[in-house]
Amino acid sequence: MIKLFHKILSIVFLAITLSGCGGHQKTFIALSPELKQQIGSTDVYLEECEQKISAETEKSNMGLESGSLLLMLADSAIESNRQRAIEKAIQDIQKELETYELRQKFSDIMAHELRTTHWLHVHNVSYMSKLDEKAVKRVLANASADAVLTGSFEYKLNQSLDAMTGTLYITLYPASPKIKNILGARDPLKKPILKFHITATEKLRHKGSEQDENVYMWVKDNGLHLKNALDNIINRIVIDLKRRLQNPDHIPK
Repeated sequence: MIKLFHKILSIVFLAITLSGCGGHQKTFIALSPELKQQIGSTDVYLEECEQKISAETEKSNMGLESGSLLLMLADSAIESNRQRAIEKAIQDIQKELETYELRQKFSDIMAHELRTTHWLHVHNVSYMSKLDEKAVKRVLANASADAVLTGSFEYKLNQSLDAMTGTLYITLYPASPKIKNILGARDPLKKPILKFHITATEKLRHKGSEQDENVYMWVKDNGLHLKNALDNIINRIVIDLKRRLQNPDHIPK
């Protein structure tokens, strides 16, 4: 109960904070042609893909809507139960996913696309288990290149388990004194020079009315539908990535 209460306080604080925020970074940032010409080297850091899939769960907002702490506690309990149920439902999908070389496939494709993007002048490609803010700060503090590019890939199922969505996140940060001085960026983490994400979704061709029916469709024939969906998602994202890297000064939203 104490843990739940602490969680509720965190939710309330987050809601208040978000309602008053106006200075968040933009979701899409185009790279100016002038700055692009100044980039003589880039170090790339890719987050290793987890061999674990997740699924969306329906949110319970009785507490936030009413302002009642008791209903917030009820929301937390309801969502915890839903999360456990969905994790149990996708266990068979998870087993099939373990036979798919997602981490290697993503790493190889991304490294190739970024190395062949000439204006980036990629020097090194490194892989990290986690690319959170703390890790990116550390990378930027030790950078020797003009810019640092980070990339991460997330994928999940929808609530009814009949569709899978993958999203690639790309951010390019100023790293060298030369680039930071041009921007007047004291904290490069707060002033990315290129930022975008790409999303692709694959749906079951023959979806069922129940979650377990859809799980069966994903895993039958040794996970054929599951693996084809991931292949298609990655291929579509890579096609879009090529297009955006060719014209980084015009990033479609």
